[in-house]
Amino acid sequence: MGDTEFQEKCVVRMKEFLERGVAIVFVSHNLSAILDLCGRSVLMSRGGVVLEGASHDVVSAYLSGAGAGTVAAHDRNEGLVAVATGVQSLDDAGAAFHSPGSALRFVTRYRSNREIVDVVFTFIVKDARTGMAVYAADSTYVGLPPVQFHTGDTVEVSFDFRCNLLKGTYSIDTHAYHPRSAIVFESKTPAAFFQVTENESHSGTTALFPRCSISRLEAGHSSGS
Repeated sequence: MGDTEFQEKCVVRMKEFLERGVAIVFVSHNLSAILDLCGRSVLMSRGGVVLEGASHDVVSAYLSGAGAGTVAAHDRNEGLVAVATGVQSLDDAGAAFHSPGSALRFVTRYRSNREIVDVVFTFIVKDARTGMAVYAADSTYVGLPPVQFHTGDTVEVSFDFRCNLLKGTYSIDTHAYHPRSAIVFESKTPAAFFQVTENESHSGTTALFPRCSISRLEAGHSSGS
């Protein structure tokens, strides 16, 4: 809640309580904050406990989709059904946490229940904490033509990308729509989450991979006696 400065003050205050041995119940979808503040976590779905344990293990299970319905997606179904979604690491199969620059693949599998022509698929990455979009494109932007569906067709759509992002939790939205009429056949917001970990940045979203060098151009003289 609140702006970045207020959130940082809250985190500092909660850490002070933790250092004094005060128990805190922290309810959040901010996975970075959970990992930073909580030694143990509980994953819940539809009012029931799915998993309890060390925060790293619970967050890993959440990111891998453990427990049906753990991601509350807002769906719209007008002829297509998304039957499988997820983010896969192309560098380390099965990894739940990713480093900046990792090669990732976002996969959605669609099944049609009627004839549909000229379907385009969007790919929108957001900062899960702020909801700000950090990237947005669709399948035509990367050179693919619209897809034609026959009744009963199943089509898998994959977006491969470099995760040039800093530490944090990110969500992916996807929509299947008709570009001229703007009819949405299926929408998943969010369709998946992924987590980026690193310890080299101070703040921001984009990983620029800077390299710093310092050169002394002219030697001075010591003022000591």
